[in-house]
Amino acid sequence: MSYRVWWRRHWRLGRRGIVVLALLLAGLALTTPVARAQTPCDSGSSDIFLGLQSQEQVNQFGSLNCTGMARGLWISGADITSLAPLSSLTQLGGGLVIQDNLALQSLSGLGGITATGGDVTIRNNSGLQTLGGLGALTSIGGKLTIEGNSVLAALGLHALASVDREIEIADNPALKILSGLKATTTSLVIARNGALENLDGITASYEGLNIRDNGVLADISGLAGSTFRPSGAGAPVSISIRGNSALTTLAGLPTPPSLGSLSILYNPVLANVDALSGLTSVRVLTETHDSGHVIFLALGNVFIWDNPKLQNLDGLADLTVIEGVLSLRNNTALPNLAGLRSLSSIGEDLEVSGHGSLSDISGLGALASVGGFLGIADNPVLPTLDGLSSLTSIGAGFYLRNNDALTSISGLSGLSSVAGTLSIRDNDALTTLGGLDGVTSVGFEYSFEDPGNLSVEDNNALVNVDALASLGAIRGSLKIRNNPALQNLNGLAAVRKIGDNLTVTTNAVLSTCSCGLYPVLSTGGVEGAITIADNAPGCNAVAEITIPSVCSPVSPRQSTLFLPLMQGSQ
Repeated sequence: MSYRVWWRRHWRLGRRGIVVLALLLAGLALTTPVARAQTPCDSGSSDIFLGLQSQEQVNQFGSLNCTGMARGLWISGADITSLAPLSSLTQLGGGLVIQDNLALQSLSGLGGITATGGDVTIRNNSGLQTLGGLGALTSIGGKLTIEGNSVLAALGLHALASVDREIEIADNPALKILSGLKATTTSLVIARNGALENLDGITASYEGLNIRDNGVLADISGLAGSTFRPSGAGAPVSISIRGNSALTTLAGLPTPPSLGSLSILYNPVLANVDALSGLTSVRVLTETHDSGHVIFLALGNVFIWDNPKLQNLDGLADLTVIEGVLSLRNNTALPNLAGLRSLSSIGEDLEVSGHGSLSDISGLGALASVGGFLGIADNPVLPTLDGLSSLTSIGAGFYLRNNDALTSISGLSGLSSVAGTLSIRDNDALTTLGGLDGVTSVGFEYSFEDPGNLSVEDNNALVNVDALASLGAIRGSLKIRNNPALQNLNGLAAVRKIGDNLTVTTNAVLSTCSCGLYPVLSTGGVEGAITIADNAPGCNAVAEITIPSVCSPVSPRQSTLFLPLMQGSQ
């Protein structure tokens, strides 16, 4: 582990255990002639800090009239009131830390510093009102952190043009003005600044933007003068707008055509995402280092969660490709998904859950593939899945759960296979599985852990499973449980393989199981345990599953399935 990594891991910006190169005032010669040895001006390396822990030490060091330092400078002392003695400094080879100074009100004295070679951290200075004393600073060779300064009202870093890493401005409860922030940086984070009402005057350029938990922030139109810039992977990395209690619109947000991730989360009065117009793709972003290692900068995900006033997704109308996950969750006023009408491909999962007003998902009509799982759950007024007819494959499972008004899933008519688990559960109004008629297999073809199961449980109105007539193989287990209106399993007659357990229990009126289960049982097609119990007579035990004398085939294919079985019994 390098010394730099050790330093950051164990000390970050605290003093406990730090090897502070404090000025040893008791006889170590700050007054020693410079010619006799290296001084604090030129000794050390950029990984080491010179610590000034009192006003006396500030004065002593200032008397050396250093213009530049090879190392960093750490200023932290309860009695420090003035940095004027440091006015000769113009450059630091390392970082600059100004932290836990209870009496310091101004950074005057640092006005000559134009560049640092490492991070700049200004934290927990309870009397500091402005950073204007660093008004000549143009370049930071690391991260800029401005955090926990209780009376800081404005930045004043008007000359700052370049920050090699992230800018984080957080937990400054009196901060109201960010104007003049114009630096180029990797990421701009503005978080938990309780008095910040707008972002006026920001002209920064960044790869990622994170605006989070600013309680009175109602207007981000000031970002209109800022820009996204490409990362090393060729596109900006991320936008995250989260937990801003007064934010009603994203107007002013400078949206690029492609991103690595998008998160719009927990904004209680946000009404629309119109400012995202022009975004066409959200992609996985990687960067290959000189060593050959590939680093993931972003996973191509879109998360839109818990925005209870969100009325539409129209701002996403240009979005065609999401290479990662699309998760829509708990946007309780959202009536439809019309804003996703151009979306044709999702590389990983699609989740639509917890939308109390969602009655129409036809906006997904262009979606042809979901590479991961598809989850549609807890949408109490959603009546159908119309709009998913272009979907032909699901790569890692389908979960349809707790949609109380769902009466039809015929919108899934284009679906031919479900890799992973297919779970249909707690859909109280669903009477049939019509729409799954084209599905021939459930589960992963090759899997050493979870091969993928078929589960039909707790659907109060489900009468039959006839729509599964084309299903030939279930690579995991089959569970049919607690469907109180289910009358028969005839739709399972084509199944010849169940790769794990078979469970058919607590279906109160289910009396006709032989037609659906005898074919797979008689050929030894169940590879796990078999449990058939607590159904109606005729389907109450394995012994009751006998050669059916009469069945009502639910498809032309099934009309020939029983012939070899019947002939073999004669």
